[in-house]
Amino acid sequence: MRINVGLDFGTCYTKVAFFDMEMEKHYFFVFDKSKDNLGRYVFPSKLRINSDGRIFFAANKNMAFGGDTYYEFFKINMENTIRTLKINDKEYDIDDYKIVALYCSHILSKVRKYLNSKFDGPDLIFNFGIPLDHLGDNNENRERKFKLAFNLAEMMSRDHFIENADEVLEFLPILDELEREYNKIKKEELKVTVYPETIAGVATLLSTGSLSADVRYSIVDIGAGTTDVSFFEFTRNSIPGGKFHVYNSNTYNVGSENFVENDVDKSIKELRDSFRVAFGKTFSLAKEKWSNDFHLLFLGGGTRGDLREFTKNTEITIPSGNLFRNYINPTPQELYIPDNIVDCIDKEEESWNENFDILSIAYGLSYPKMMMPKYNPQVPERQRDVLRQTPEEPLTPDVG
Repeated sequence: MRINVGLDFGTCYTKVAFFDMEMEKHYFFVFDKSKDNLGRYVFPSKLRINSDGRIFFAANKNMAFGGDTYYEFFKINMENTIRTLKINDKEYDIDDYKIVALYCSHILSKVRKYLNSKFDGPDLIFNFGIPLDHLGDNNENRERKFKLAFNLAEMMSRDHFIENADEVLEFLPILDELEREYNKIKKEELKVTVYPETIAGVATLLSTGSLSADVRYSIVDIGAGTTDVSFFEFTRNSIPGGKFHVYNSNTYNVGSENFVENDVDKSIKELRDSFRVAFGKTFSLAKEKWSNDFHLLFLGGGTRGDLREFTKNTEITIPSGNLFRNYINPTPQELYIPDNIVDCIDKEEESWNENFDILSIAYGLSYPKMMMPKYNPQVPERQRDVLRQTPEEPLTPDVG
């Protein structure tokens, strides 16, 4: 029996869904049965390594003492960060991708243990979402490091269950050995596939019947640590299920728990400015298509907190070629609730449906590869150098 596991590794919280391909049912993984509502389905992306080298996952920052190393937001710039740990008065340099591998291994071990108890020898395949800057120079390095971290996590979780209070120095040599093994494994033998988080969002919309042909869309996923903005077009043609043209996608380091200079108003302005620039780049690629209307969907827990003010005013003005400007008020896009989800195998009280906007990326990632949407980035290489820079008027519309 094959089970497809989708893991939405968030900057502040991680969510997991899995898909029973035989029964064609999706489930959300419950991390803590004692919690109510959303708390059941999220696992904090935080950890602490004590001065004696013991690691604690989902750790509270208030419990970290002077000699401890506390990790939060370690997804951001993970591919380029090396930190120094001081354990028992000795210093160790450790790459953040290894911290990601340890954290994700802890989660995958929980998932493996649960699924092995519910199914008879399931074949587990894992899909992870990664943030990609559609026009960025760092995509290749970022994708490579995320693939490495996620595959190391999957490989470690097969035979090693790293738990709270375990000594981190015992697992670092294991990661080094697994990395050497990983570099020898053929691509088709790996159990992990990564997808841009934009495509996971598209998969959710497609599977829930939320998309219409020949309509342009924007998804704004406001998480706790980052906000993902994407613009794409969905067309029906000879491609089964339809074809996606991604015009732009970016990840911004602003979220409901990660404000700009701890200032909500500055954070809202940052999101509006970022959305304006992202739309401007999209508009410059196909003015005739994007000068009328597009559908806008907001996802993520940030839409419920202080950043919800950003969602209330998304009017855009664009140049019209004369003294006047055209106004676009994007059409709100509804996210339909799918009918193929079961809360958990144990048939416990369900609360996922009122949190589907937050869990939807994990749901999209739980689809197998053959059902994931194919996409075509609508940016010829010759245009990338120009579009990486903020377009001047009349290419940059105004927001709000």
